[in-house]
Amino acid sequence: GETRDGAPHGRGALVTKFGLYVGEFVRGKREGKGEFTSVAGDSYSGEWGDFGAHFSGTGTNWGGVLNGRGIARYRANARVALRALATGLLTPAQVGSAGGTYEGEWKDGEWHGMGAFSAANGDVYLGDFVRGKFHGRGLLHLHDGGYYKGGWQLGKKAGNGTMYYANGDLYEGGWVEDLRHGWGAMWHWEGKLYVGYWEMGLKQGWGRETIERTGQVFEGQFRANLKHGHGT
Repeated sequence: GETRDGAPHGRGALVTKFGLYVGEFVRGKREGKGEFTSVAGDSYSGEWGDFGAHFSGTGTNWGGVLNGRGIARYRANARVALRALATGLLTPAQVGSAGGTYEGEWKDGEWHGMGAFSAANGDVYLGDFVRGKFHGRGLLHLHDGGYYKGGWQLGKKAGNGTMYYANGDLYEGGWVEDLRHGWGAMWHWEGKLYVGYWEMGLKQGWGRETIERTGQVFEGQFRANLKHGHGT
C-alpha cells in the first residue's frame, strides 16, 4: 500500500499475527475507513481513529480502534451473548466468544451512543449504549417472544419501562437493578391484576389485587408478595 517516511499512509493492507486490516492509514496508524478481520474470523468495519480520543484514562499513542460509525460481526456462536452483556458478564471485547453482530456508534473501540446488537441466539437490543452497556432508552426483544422497552442503567432495567413476557404476562412501571420497583401494574395471563407498590421485585406496601374471573378484590397492604392485614 501507500507509505510516507517508511510508514503506512493512505490506502493499504496490513497483516499481523492478530489478523488482516484493509483500509486507510495515517502515519502508520489505522485511521479513516477500514475493515479488520481477526484470525478467529471476527470482523470490524467502519471509522477508525486514535485510542483514548474520548475517554479519560484510556489514552495511548496507538491508533486503530473504531471511533464513529462501525459494524462488528462476531463469528463465534453462543446463546447468551446479549444477556451476558446486559449483566456485565461479558464486555464488548469479550463478545467474540459469544457471537452476534453490533452496528452503531463507537468511541475508543467501545459501543457508545445509538446502536443495535443481534445475538447469536436471536435476541436483539436497539437503543442507547454507554461504554458497552445498555444505558438510557432501549428495546430488548428476546428470542422466546418476550420484550422490554424502557429505561436502562449500566446494563440493567431502570426507571420506567414495560415488560411483555413470553407467557402473556405484562408489567408496566418502575424498575431498579433489573427488578420491579416503585409504582407498577402487573397483568397475569390467567386474569389477575395487581396495581401498587413494589420493592426489589416483590409486592410491598399498598396495592390492589383483582381476580377478574371471580371479581374478588383485595385492597390494602402487601409484604414480600403476600397480603398483610384485612384489607378492604
